[in-house]
Amino acid sequence: MTIKELTKYNSLNNVFSKSTDPVFRQKLFNDVFNNLFESKIVIHDRFTCIAKIDKIEISLESYFAFIVPETFIRTDTPSDKRQEKVYERLNRGWEISCKWEYMSFLGNSLCSSAYANWLIWADPQTVELTEKLTKQGQNKEALKLTLYEND
Repeated sequence: MTIKELTKYNSLNNVFSKSTDPVFRQKLFNDVFNNLFESKIVIHDRFTCIAKIDKIEISLESYFAFIVPETFIRTDTPSDKRQEKVYERLNRGWEISCKWEYMSFLGNSLCSSAYANWLIWADPQTVELTEKLTKQGQNKEALKLTLYEND
């Protein structure tokens, strides 16, 4: 299952509500994260990059992952310099987590609470195409699939 499919067939309330069957939710997200392209996601968290999921826990209460960045995706704006510095500092990886009831969908991404403020694109075709475009230097096109998908 992909996030796109998940959002098509399940309302936000069905997936993230406290009243949702936690076993059902856990199964849905296990399906999403067992279907990754080479264990990779696109993540926006202070910068946008393609990252490998090194460890993941999908519990009844929350989502946790340890991710290792692989490819920085430039925005071709002045903020790239600052973002690249943060990317370099986090090159060994970092943890992300959030309780399910604070999460939502934004377009085709999984979105954490406003306090954590990260977005994940996990759909295999999106990640694979984003990686291909980034390797070809087509960063704007890669970002249109992810960070700028709703613009």
